Amino acid sequence: MLVITFIHLLYDEIQHIDPVLTTVEYNNGEVYTNHWSDWSGVSKITGEQQKNTFHCWWQWEGEKL
Repeated sequence: MLVITFIHLLYDEIQHIDPVLTTVEYNNGEVYTNHWSDWSGVSKITGEQQKNTFHCWWQWEGEKL
């Protein structure tokens, strides 16, 4: 399945550098997967490379994110 996100419309050569992922179940029963990484991509508008550090998370609902 091919997924095109908005970021892919703006950047080429997208990379997640040294990603770290962990899934945690809290004592209230909620489950989250966390992702920390450095990110880079080349702007389709300027041709310049952009770099950022980011964190994102997803909450599980049963067996689905």
